[in-house]
Amino acid sequence: MQEKTVFVQFSYPINCIMIKLNIAIVRKKTYTKFSEKGGEKMNNKILIGIIAITVIVGAVILLGGGKKTQEQTPANNYNAGEESALTEESQPAQAPETVTIDVTSSGFSPASVSIKPGGRVVWNNKSGGDISINSDDHPTHRLFKELNIGHVPDNSTASVLLEKQGTYTYHDHYNPGRTGTIVVK
Repeated sequence: MQEKTVFVQFSYPINCIMIKLNIAIVRKKTYTKFSEKGGEKMNNKILIGIIAITVIVGAVILLGGGKKTQEQTPANNYNAGEESALTEESQPAQAPETVTIDVTSSGFSPASVSIKPGGRVVWNNKSGGDISINSDDHPTHRLFKELNIGHVPDNSTASVLLEKQGTYTYHDHYNPGRTGTIVVK
């Protein structure tokens, strides 16, 4: 019995995840008493049918199956929304207050900051390694979703715009001993 293997591979990026669909089809050459060629033609038709169905199903899966998702912009993004045109009566908006927090190997510096509502907090990662800025409580990060920034590579910055008054606590998920507080008042 002679075997042939056909490999079909599809690759398509969806939402920053590469999906690969690998299909191996093993074709066994069988012989019949009545017609050697007839059996081979039948096997070829089955193989072509399987490949065609696989291609169609793969295309539907990779192209999203007709579902369209709309990317949502986080509410804390400083650049989110449209800017309105200035009229003669309107005043130009002032730039939001910005506070910078350096992240070093010893933690957040300063560990506690205060800003006005609408102010921006910028973390400057100088720790010598990657960090993950997340809200308390550890490890669920449920208290202040605005602070669930996540992974920040070394020598990079991350920022958040805080609109609501309150006391926000956060930590480095990779090193939970590093903690900080932001007071918005």
